[in-house]
Amino acid sequence: MDAAPLVERETSDGSHGVSLLTGVGSCSTRPSATGDTGVDTLRLLFTTREPVGVAADLAPGWKMGGFPWLHLTWVEGHPLPGLLAAPGDVLRAGGEVRALVDDLVGVRADGGVGRLDVTTTRTFHTDQEGRAFLAGMAALELPRCDAVRRGSQPHSVAWVHERGKRILGRAYDKGRQLGGEWGESIRLETQERWNASKGRPPIEVAADPAYQRSKLARRFAPMRASARGVRAASFPVVARAIADEVRYGYRDVREAERLVGSLVLLSNGAGDGYPRRTRYRRRAELREAGYVVVEDWMAPVEVNLGDELDRALAELT
Repeated sequence: MDAAPLVERETSDGSHGVSLLTGVGSCSTRPSATGDTGVDTLRLLFTTREPVGVAADLAPGWKMGGFPWLHLTWVEGHPLPGLLAAPGDVLRAGGEVRALVDDLVGVRADGGVGRLDVTTTRTFHTDQEGRAFLAGMAALELPRCDAVRRGSQPHSVAWVHERGKRILGRAYDKGRQLGGEWGESIRLETQERWNASKGRPPIEVAADPAYQRSKLARRFAPMRASARGVRAASFPVVARAIADEVRYGYRDVREAERLVGSLVLLSNGAGDGYPRRTRYRRRAELREAGYVVVEDWMAPVEVNLGDELDRALAELT
């Protein structure tokens, strides 16, 4: 096998460094994923003349319920069902919902926004890249959060506050959720909640695009540091990269043997052969080495997590 070429690349600070090309390409050499950002779910609160108790449908895509002892009524739904709502859609939906509530139970005062789910959808050029990106996201941690992952090859990950059950952020396969192509559309979502003590924003603030972008960026920006230099890749890519690192003196042979042994087991569905703590430690060692293994795939695929998060957050500005 021919040696992988050394290529000089210009870094972000204008300096030059030497990197290895694995020969299979990566997301940095392909057109980047494209994004679409907007509001998915909205909850509005009102003080009403008539109390509302049991939750019921208010209109297509909207449910209404309340806390009758407080005369506090909530309405939750999708401002643009099936699509992400733009700021104008949020304002329009807010006005229509308020009018419906006023007709039914009389609105005394607006209570502001109690929930706002802001989402950016990353559309990848191949399903393998999208699924690799999601696998990489599932391996990252949000500060002071526990990660809840679904699927041996993750199709969804939620970050839950370490002291409670409230979901703060999610990354999931939107195509799979809709019964379509897996991996082509991956959503990053922040789920914002407010109570009276913190002060709920009015609908005009929640509809402001700068406000929405700030919430989404605040949730996922901490991941950029941990994702910097980490690649989600399948077996052939990681194996070749580790071999190249040994060949050119970037990694010790014994360390490489341990990483490759972990790689063989984890990427072929045998990770359960490890004790639980050892399995997590081996995955952490691979991540610290710069790799998240995309399990059960032999097709070459590689996605740079830091680059994709940079692009996603840059598109919010």
